Amino acid sequence: MLKARGFSLIEVLVAVAIVSLALPALLLNTIQQLDGTAYLRDKIIASWVAGNVLTEIIIQHRTQGELPDNNSSGTEEMAGRSWRWEVSMRHDNKLVELYLVKVRVWRGNDRSAIASNHSYLYDARVLELSQSTGEQGDP
Repeated sequence: MLKARGFSLIEVLVAVAIVSLALPALLLNTIQQLDGTAYLRDKIIASWVAGNVLTEIIIQHRTQGELPDNNSSGTEEMAGRSWRWEVSMRHDNKLVELYLVKVRVWRGNDRSAIASNHSYLYDARVLELSQSTGEQGDP
């Protein structure tokens, strides 16, 4: 009698069952990695937008001596997408001449920031004004 070669029907069904259980788990893992990659891409682009807006504010301040309006906002196109940003400015109470400028960036109407950036601006006009009037800032 010849010995049969190959897999039995039970062995094939067990192999198919194992593959059918493992494949959805692998697909779910792949989808999660793609979502994570898209989030990181958006976060990087949003940080570029925040950096660009902050750099424009710093250049405008250094060349024209102007401080930005508090709570100014706008949109910017980058990487084929529209990004919304908002600038908030706060005076540092300890140092009269310093202003904290924060830029938040988001997409759509969600307004939860994907990225933010901040910097301090030195306002020499405040120092000149206090020195001309004889006032001293808090140490």
